[in-house]
Amino acid sequence: MNNGNTDKPQAQSDPFAELFEHAAPRPEPRSEAKALALASLKEQWAADVDRRTKRRNIVRWGLAAGLLLGLAGLFVQIDDSVPEIVSVATVALRSGEHIAVTTSSIGVRELSSSMSSLNVGDMLVTGEDSRLALAWNAGGSLRVDANTTLVFVSSQVIRLVSGTVYFDSGSAGGTSVRPGSISIRTPVGSASHIGTQFMAQVTGDSVTISVREGRVKIDRPASELVIGAGNQMEVDADGLTARRPIASYGEAWRWVENIAPRFDPDGRPVNDLLLWIARETGRSIHYHSMAAEQEADEILHGFRGLGPMDALEVLSSATDLRYSFIDERIEIRLAD
Repeated sequence: MNNGNTDKPQAQSDPFAELFEHAAPRPEPRSEAKALALASLKEQWAADVDRRTKRRNIVRWGLAAGLLLGLAGLFVQIDDSVPEIVSVATVALRSGEHIAVTTSSIGVRELSSSMSSLNVGDMLVTGEDSRLALAWNAGGSLRVDANTTLVFVSSQVIRLVSGTVYFDSGSAGGTSVRPGSISIRTPVGSASHIGTQFMAQVTGDSVTISVREGRVKIDRPASELVIGAGNQMEVDADGLTARRPIASYGEAWRWVENIAPRFDPDGRPVNDLLLWIARETGRSIHYHSMAAEQEADEILHGFRGLGPMDALEVLSSATDLRYSFIDERIEIRLAD
């Protein structure tokens, strides 16, 4: 209840106001002191800015250096990624002109007499009058017929685009390389040898495999074919096959004989030369008598650089041995 006291509540006193009320005013700093303080402040600010700028530059140059190192590393990786030149075969013998080799680095060039090595990635094209015999680095002899195009995919794989090739896994000494040392890719599958002499021909979408000795395996997407000696298999684009017999000698193999790498029988017995001739012509040697066989033990001198049939002719004229063909046999007898 109001007793008639109309006094309002008094405001609370401010202790800071009371304090400053009794404090004397601060003297104004001299102008020289103000200038000195301002100069010091500017110096500290400039130093601070300089430190921050240097830090930014260090970071910036560090990033730039890192980028350059990264680019250098990239270039090194690019250089390292350049594929190494891998030789797959060397030229043993050639005939005719117009044999072209295409590489990714040089382009198209003629196969010159000084060029002895063919490499992974090379494309080889023979003209209508040219053939080539190659010593396959993995072992064996690869022959390339006229009008043939092929690509060396790897050290053990070639892709036959068109034309005809022949592979002999053996050698003049009678030894054989391991199976699978070469695989020939064709439009109908890959053909690989199992200790053999065989011929592969691509005509359009059709492939013909002729086996002279041993066996050939054709790997196809849906099946596998194995072709034995004395057989010829034709496979078309639809996978249809036709098998027929083929002799190990004769006209079908003539081009292979003509481009056979030359055998050097110098200092070796006549029999070694005869065995080479027999292998290259798809025949076997048969001696008519013991005396003829003993004569074949004689050591030869000369006979270098001759093809199989030429060597046989020279042998007949230079020694007492004579020959005749009886089916797949070469009959060797003494002169009358």
